[in-house]
Amino acid sequence: MKLVHINLFKDTRIIVIMVNDEVVEEQGSEQEQCLFCKISKKEVNSYIVYEDGLCIAVLDINPVIPGHVLLYAKEHAAVIPQINPKTFAHVLKITRKLSFALLKGLKAVGTTIYAANGYAAGQVSPHHLIHLIPRYVDDGAFIDFPKTEQKDYPESRAQLKEIFSQLKNMKNKK
Repeated sequence: MKLVHINLFKDTRIIVIMVNDEVVEEQGSEQEQCLFCKISKKEVNSYIVYEDGLCIAVLDINPVIPGHVLLYAKEHAAVIPQINPKTFAHVLKITRKLSFALLKGLKAVGTTIYAANGYAAGQVSPHHLIHLIPRYVDDGAFIDFPKTEQKDYPESRAQLKEIFSQLKNMKNKK
């Protein structure tokens, strides 16, 4: 058993108890106050566009573009590592279906699919969400990531090799 302290948001800290790399308990979770858990339990009204036993999709009340959908696992999880792997695989399958529905049903010409994973990544909700945003030519909505200048210096290559090695080692540990 190991304890993992996670600072998810500026003012929120949870303690996760893990056994064999599986989450078995969370302490300090905001599950009882989580708006998205309340929506899943039908304690808060929303426009549900998809629901099954594992996940739910609702229209965002502050959409980037009309038709902006929030998809999430019903079981409370603040970040991706807390989501059961089978549930997460199912959520991704539903992401694909909802993207298709936005393209056909709303005659969108594209979809932006976005998931911030933790405070540092821009996540503002205490429940992990996947945003599906219908897109149209010249719709005025932009998700702009700052561009960094690509460098071809030995230290840049060394950094890339180090990151590659770390990620490859993580893959081999599973």
